Amino acid sequence: MSQLLPQWVARMDSTERFQAYMRVSLHVSVVFLALVVIVPALWEPQPLWLTVAVLVISIANLGLALWSVEELPGLSKQPPKRWPQLQMWGFAAGVATLVVYAALTWLLDVESPVMLASGLVTLFCLSMIYTPTLPHGLWITLALGVASGYLFQLPVIAVPLAIAGFTVVLWAAGKVTLWSAQVVNELDRSRDLESQVRVNQERLRFAQELHDSLGQHLAAMSLKTQLALSLYNRGDEQVEEELRDLEGLIRLTRKDLNQVVSGYREVSVEDEIVSAGKVLSTAGIAVRVDGDAEQVPAHVRETVAWFIRESATNVLKHSQATWTEISVEPTEVEVVNDGVQGSIGKLGGTRPLQQRALEFDGSIELRNRDGQFAAIMTWK
Repeated sequence: MSQLLPQWVARMDSTERFQAYMRVSLHVSVVFLALVVIVPALWEPQPLWLTVAVLVISIANLGLALWSVEELPGLSKQPPKRWPQLQMWGFAAGVATLVVYAALTWLLDVESPVMLASGLVTLFCLSMIYTPTLPHGLWITLALGVASGYLFQLPVIAVPLAIAGFTVVLWAAGKVTLWSAQVVNELDRSRDLESQVRVNQERLRFAQELHDSLGQHLAAMSLKTQLALSLYNRGDEQVEEELRDLEGLIRLTRKDLNQVVSGYREVSVEDEIVSAGKVLSTAGIAVRVDGDAEQVPAHVRETVAWFIRESATNVLKHSQATWTEISVEPTEVEVVNDGVQGSIGKLGGTRPLQQRALEFDGSIELRNRDGQFAAIMTWK
């Protein structure tokens, strides 16, 4: 039995713990105020029937107040379905109780310390639970406090303004409780949104890197397979070498796939230039490289490397090129070929890279002029 409470708390997240703490605090406050105010009044001489009736009314109002605490907006992750009804009935029952007690005290001259104490507890519950959620709640609380301060006076709280001031303090405590819960809930929602954004970013990263990593290898494997079939049909012994190259590409593809899945995929501008040269040369495309990879600033190197890989893949997949030129400069990289047939769209397969380029004020441009196609990435 002693392990149930720790286990119950352990199943909660931080927001649920805070909400539970606030609810328990309000429960304890309501019960504490009721005991402190009502119990001493029980020892005063008064009619037994009236004491019993007042205690029944007090218990009913306290039960409604404690139920309302469980439905207060923001103090639970579940939407407060019953709160509008509980607020209406709880506030109406509290005000009706105060009116009945005032009529018995001032119109019928009924003297009952327990009734006066019950009236104060009812006022305190109204101020702490119901009026903080009402429009103009402060003024309603102040009006109820001033009126009740003159109507219900006990020896321990005999100053009307003290009663009114205490009700305002309780209203402020209830208001701060709801405000704190709202802040915590907003932070929790922000954290959930941030988690969703991170998940979506990871999905985009996986999709982009999967496309960038496998696209070139699959295009190269397709060419190798066609070449091997052609050599095999001719009985050329070089088919074995091509099949070994194909096997190497498959192993490399598997390695890249594992790196993408684990999130540790690393590329470099120099490696991608070398890889692009090999793949394009295998397809019978002459490759020329101008510039030095070391000229590329560190903060853009990864994106530039992916850009070179995607551009080389597009040359294999979408062109009948005979030559390709890769130019690297401190503020841009350009991949040009002579074999594009038709249009490949506004940004083609480099569209996802455009989003990365925007992070460092970069851009990607595709040009198709006189049979020469250029993919250009620039940055500042």
